[in-house]
Amino acid sequence: MDMGHERSLEVQEGRRLAHQNAMWQAPTLTLVAQAFLLTVLTDERVPQTVALFVAIAGGAALLVAGFALGQLHNRERWQSEAVREHANALGLGDLNRPKPKMSKRWARPKEWPGWVFWEATFVLFLVADIVALVLTNHRA
Repeated sequence: MDMGHERSLEVQEGRRLAHQNAMWQAPTLTLVAQAFLLTVLTDERVPQTVALFVAIAGGAALLVAGFALGQLHNRERWQSEAVREHANALGLGDLNRPKPKMSKRWARPKEWPGWVFWEATFVLFLVADIVALVLTNHRA
């Protein structure tokens, strides 16, 4: 076996797994923060100005988490390509999970990428922040 490819495969797979693990931490922490922010936004005792800034901060957190998720997903895909190249060079074949063709993937929700659900959840939380800000009778 080629020790260069073997070591590179090990390193690339470690990096890919690190990106994959990090990819799910930011969204989870963002949901916890959003749950707290929504309790603030729906509290009528909170002054309107404070609620406005809380809503802005919540929206910014959602945008940053969505951007970070996109970056991490892109890096994880890049690392998967590197893993594939080194595995093929070692004669191991493709070690990555086979993906269905795009036309079939979208027809089967169980095959949708997890990040699609996270991004949709971020949009729903952004809408919830806005609705909570607008519909709650905050102090002046």
